[in-house]
Amino acid sequence: MMATCAMAEPVTLRCEIATETKIAEFLEKNSLQTTRFANACRDSEYGLRRDITFDTRGYVNPDYKNAKSYGSWCWGDGELVNELELSATPSIISFHYKEDAFDFNIDRESYFGISPNKSAKWQCKVKNQ
Repeated sequence: MMATCAMAEPVTLRCEIATETKIAEFLEKNSLQTTRFANACRDSEYGLRRDITFDTRGYVNPDYKNAKSYGSWCWGDGELVNELELSATPSIISFHYKEDAFDFNIDRESYFGISPNKSAKWQCKVKNQ
């Protein structure tokens, strides 16, 4: 009997909130700080961005449940890195943010992402490696 080994490539999902959406959210709050943030975002290609890297074997095998999120935003420099845990159903890919204790769920058909109890809707796509 010959054993076979299937190697999975890591996948990165890029999830974004549009610049216009984030600017409108800032202007709705109407404070000096949020107005500055809105102005800083004007020429950005995204409002908020999350690049989530994971192994698709984690859909069915908990040995591959670890994932990582790299977050950035239009109004500042830097990157926020988070450790995540992957789980999945036939319709949803879920990432649990370990440090912040919240979930980010992505619909497998539409690739829209949401966090429960948060109104922001993220558009996700597979990022070219």
